[in-house]
Amino acid sequence: MAILKHDKESPFLLTGRSPRKRRHYSKCLLVILAIAALYFTTQLTSIGTFLTITPLVTTNRLQSNLANVVNKHAFCIFMDSDPIVYTEDQSNDPYFISVRMLIYQLLHNKATRSDPPIPVIVLVTAVTPDSKRYQLEADGAFIVEAESLSNDINLQWLKPSRDRWIRALDRLHAFKLVQFDKILLLDADMVLVKRIDGVFNSPESDVMQSLGIITPARIEESGATPTPTRYLLAANSGPYGNHTYPAARGTRFSPSFLLLSPSIDMYAHYLSVAKVADSFSPGAPDTNLLNHIHRSDGNMPWKQLDPDWTVNSPTFSDYQHGIRSLHEKWWRVEHDLDLREIFLDIRWRMEGHWLAREST
Repeated sequence: MAILKHDKESPFLLTGRSPRKRRHYSKCLLVILAIAALYFTTQLTSIGTFLTITPLVTTNRLQSNLANVVNKHAFCIFMDSDPIVYTEDQSNDPYFISVRMLIYQLLHNKATRSDPPIPVIVLVTAVTPDSKRYQLEADGAFIVEAESLSNDINLQWLKPSRDRWIRALDRLHAFKLVQFDKILLLDADMVLVKRIDGVFNSPESDVMQSLGIITPARIEESGATPTPTRYLLAANSGPYGNHTYPAARGTRFSPSFLLLSPSIDMYAHYLSVAKVADSFSPGAPDTNLLNHIHRSDGNMPWKQLDPDWTVNSPTFSDYQHGIRSLHEKWWRVEHDLDLREIFLDIRWRMEGHWLAREST
């Protein structure tokens, strides 16, 4: 067996040295380790952009106090955060930036802010990092953490078709905000063109009576709670993909722009139906559950909002015709590239607004 010999002393080997030299190199090694530890501690945020670090879920995360809010209407933005893709890094999370853009438009931009002001709530999930919560609160929003439903054993039959929809049902927490009479629940990837506060007083905003249709026995026997007698759910259907203005309406609505009346009974009813296995298609849990319960031939049919309030898959023609909000990802315009400059302009106006505030 060959024996390896070191003709010269290696700086990485402490054996074979005098006690004095070993103490010297030991001290050097401790200094190097201390510097490395300090570096990695101070650089944790930037490291998160390269590693898939899951934020710790604690019980004392930032949440805002809504006790002193007297307004009866509120905007609520559902911000689902994916801990695998987006960590503490704020500059590379397009959904986070999109929420900041919405807050800016709803509260600060003269062309789109409400008058008088209407509070903006950001509905976060258990995995939303504190750094993002603090930033959104500093922007002017109230932070509310949604009850986490993804680990409910009775909901495990739901298999979303996309990983980031695992917590999609958490958006139902908006129905628990019963201090408000009406809430407009918005997806994070919405961009405003005009004011939208008028929707709270639109003809479709009236609370309705359920129709009293007998609930199917299979649902009732599975433990579903009774249908609430009063409810409000108004939304917009279609279009998806290329279209002309005005776009044709469909039979299914998108929960991206949802006018609702909070109700604990309604929240309980949603969850009780969601726990009935195979009662609806699980691919898009929130969309399919809501469309199932509020189908046109059910107890609580949904109402179609005026199509000019919002549009899915927007085109430049929609913008020209004055549709007030566009459901589109500002960073990845998929349907009409002519909208890209409009979205980027809003993004940089938002950045400029906060830079100007910081410099004063």
